[in-house]
Formats: sequence, structure tokens, C-alpha cells
Amino acid sequence: MEDLFSWLSGTNSSIVITSLLMITIITALVKSQTIIDIFKWISNKKTVRSCGDCILILFGIREKHEAEIEMIEKNILRSQMNYFEQRESEIIQTITASFRDDIERFGKDSPEPLKIAQINNYQEAFKNSLREVKDVLRQSFKENGFTNYNDNDYTSYVKSKAKSFISMVQSYLMTYCTNVEPIVSLKNRFEKFDHSGIESTAFDVYNNARTVYKKSNEQIQKLKNQFVIDINTFVENPRKR
Repeated sequence: MEDLFSWLSGTNSSIVITSLLMITIITALVKSQTIIDIFKWISNKKTVRSCGDCILILFGIREKHEAEIEMIEKNILRSQMNYFEQRESEIIQTITASFRDDIERFGKDSPEPLKIAQINNYQEAFKNSLREVKDVLRQSFKENGFTNYNDNDYTSYVKSKAKSFISMVQSYLMTYCTNVEPIVSLKNRFEKFDHSGIESTAFDVYNNARTVYKKSNEQIQKLKNQFVIDINTFVENPRKR
């Protein structure tokens, strides 16, 4: 080693630099296979997942599917009630128009302000009565038991609900729709209630609710099946995800 340093100190600097460069190149060539092996090892380490990584990915797959299912479940009641609210507006308009016709027929000689006041009073009371109907309907949709009834039981259930709704509306009107000098009596209105029309509306609303519930459950089942497929796909080839 001392001889090497003596040689270096007594040799031209350009020759020394050239010699060191040659030694470095030779060393690199000798070690090149080792460097390649190291890079291969690092590359393999990057593609092999740890148990912790796999668990996190599996949790991620599960959370994704659970979030999608939860969204569908929340939308069931919302969709069912949205449809009723659309029909509710139509019902209010129809019933109010019918009451207005009665007011004009029976109150030809009544003052206009009195007729307007009684129409508004009736309309407001009727709208409020439907809020109670809506509460009962919402509870019925939350339970969704009717979706599994056979045809006979389902028909009986909806007819019973329609009668109950009519009774609720009549009771509310008798309590809150009071006029000192009524142009049209509530008795007259109750006799004119289109029971078959109300029953038909009830069937329309419940049929839609049943369809929404069944289609939503079909979507949920598809998501559950897809969850199993996604899990099996990952387990069989975890490197692809």
C-alpha cells in the first residue's frame, strides 16, 4: 500500500486520474450482476403485498359495497314518499276544485268574500288532514311488510288502508273545518267522496311502493353478488389491484 502511494505521488497527475478511472470501470463491470440482482429484488418487493396491505384492500372493497347498499336502502323510503307527494298535489287540486264547484252551485247568492274564505278554509283543512295520512303511510312504507303479501292479502291490505285514510280525513275535517254559515255542508261533501277513486289512488301509491322496494332489493342482491366476485378476484390475484 505504501508502494502504491509512493507511485501515485511520483507519477504525472493525468496518468493517475486515468488509472483510477480504469480501476473504477473494471470494478463496476465485475459488480454489475450484483447490482442487477439488487434491482430485481427491490422490484419484486414492490409487487408483493403484505398481510396488512391485503386486509386494508379487503376492507376497502367491503366499505365500497356497504356504502352503495346503504344508499339504495335510504332511497327506498324517499322514492316511495316522493311518489305519494306527487299524487298528493293532484288530490288536493281535484278535491279543492270539486269543493269550489259545490260552493258556486249552492252559494250563488252568497257574498264572494264568504265563498273565497270557505274555499280556503276547506282546502287548508284538507291539506292538513293529508299530513296525518302521510305519517301513517310513511310508517307503512318503513315496515314494507305488504311487499311480501300474496295477491289476495295485498288487495285486502290496501283496501283497508284506503278506508282508514278516508276516515282520518273526514274526522279531521269535522274537527277543524268549521264555518258559522257553511255554504256546503260536510255531510254533503262526505257523500260525494269518490271512494272508488280514493281506493284507486291508494292502489297506485302502494303498487309504486312495492315496485320500488322490489327493484331496490334486486339491486342490493346484485351488489352482494358483485362483492363476492370482487373478493374472490382479489384473493386469486392480489397483485393486480
